[in-house]
Amino acid sequence: MAAIKAWKLDDPKAPSFPKDFEIVVKAVLQVTDIKSNHNKYYAIELHSATQKGKTIYRVFTHYGRTDDLETNPDAGQKECRYFDNQVEARACYDSIYK
Repeated sequence: MAAIKAWKLDDPKAPSFPKDFEIVVKAVLQVTDIKSNHNKYYAIELHSATQKGKTIYRVFTHYGRTDDLETNPDAGQKECRYFDNQVEARACYDSIYK
């Protein structure tokens, strides 16, 4: 799969995506290792929405340290990748998930 641009959530230069969208599929992964002080999470969602009569897709990711979320629910990195069709969007989702 070719490199796909990841945009920071709410980047004004990112492609537009409706605020009203459906979550098609999602997963939350976590790793905790007390000995090495690793406690990370990775959330991924595939979104679909209708814009100008066309269905568009977005893969949303949110990742960071689990303990940061306790003090700041908006902590971590949030990124979006945009697609014109579900096949490419799902392939991106599956690739990131694996």
